[in-house]
Amino acid sequence: ALLKLLGDKAAMREARDLTELLKPAALERIGRDLAKKLKSFVPVIYASSRNQAIAYNWKIKMNETGKIPAFTNVFPELNHNEMTGFDVKESTRELSKNFYFIFLKDPDDHPKILKRMNVTERLYRERRLPADVLILNGKTKFHKIFSSLVLADWTAYYTSLGYGMQPDEVALIEEFKKLIK
Repeated sequence: ALLKLLGDKAAMREARDLTELLKPAALERIGRDLAKKLKSFVPVIYASSRNQAIAYNWKIKMNETGKIPAFTNVFPELNHNEMTGFDVKESTRELSKNFYFIFLKDPDDHPKILKRMNVTERLYRERRLPADVLILNGKTKFHKIFSSLVLADWTAYYTSLGYGMQPDEVALIEEFKKLIK
């Protein structure tokens, strides 16, 4: 409806094509496998500034559906400060070992951003920090975005089950709402 209101016919066609392009069942195994890797870790989701909304959505899904803490940041900003917190030294190893880094890499990102991602990933791996690179793939922009979000849904769903939680329950939020009435 919003695309119609904006008169963006090309985007309307792209959105309509998602019914044919998007294959949620094909992403389930990848999400289940990623959830297993994330067990006992706090995910930190990285993306370019232009894909910040996708990374933030991953974080929200891991919090609300997955029932675990998760964080996000964007390139190039994280290269100016955050990465220093993960320069693992013996005195900080106990803190750093709890994080698992997910790089949402978009082939359409600026080459300098892709280089930053590659170098950051290499530096983290050299410090024995676990990381995965997820390529944002799709035939269209909407396909790329929604494929990643469906993968995030599956990952969060299986993360919750892996901890013996119910993905659709939000007990702490309900308790909070009662207390602020």
